Amino acid sequence: LLFGVKAAAGLATGSIALVSDALNSLVDVAASVGIAYSVAVARRAPDPGHPFGHQRAEPLAALGVAIFTAILGVLVARAAVERLLEGVEPIRAPGWAVGTLLVSMIGNLVLARYLRNRGEALDSPAILANAVECENDIWTSLAALAGVAGAALGAPVVDAVAGAGVGLWIIVGGYRFGRRNIDYLMGASPDPLLLEEIRAGAL
Repeated sequence: LLFGVKAAAGLATGSIALVSDALNSLVDVAASVGIAYSVAVARRAPDPGHPFGHQRAEPLAALGVAIFTAILGVLVARAAVERLLEGVEPIRAPGWAVGTLLVSMIGNLVLARYLRNRGEALDSPAILANAVECENDIWTSLAALAGVAGAALGAPVVDAVAGAGVGLWIIVGGYRFGRRNIDYLMGASPDPLLLEEIRAGAL
């Protein structure tokens, strides 16, 4: 719903920052679908083909989402830079864009609270990670809001700069999401402090 509303408003107003924020919501949809499927697979019991269970389905799906996220972030940032180079036109009906972003921020806040409560109740790191992403989306919407406000005040270049900033934020988010799951899949060592706590507990 957030993606559809922001995409429609972004195309109607011509705000690259709002379109970028809409694509950020599309990433959330893809992440949620991937997480939902991977959690279902991860909870399957061990079988002859997978005697150690299916727990790695979750980080594998998350890695796929991270790659998709990074690619989308590059496309968003490139579109914003091209808009800057070609010349930025004033956005249309900035009031609609501002209203859409405010609704988006409220929606993400409610969604983040819900996901955090459910993640803690179910002890699900995947759902808790999704809650953090929704909280981060509030900041990307705020950046888009700053861009729209700048354009409404007579500086349309601010809208394109905000769009590029949102694109870079999407890339960074994809990197962080992917790095965390690559470490898990590669069997990276835990934090030295955690190792020391385990060693002390064992002794």
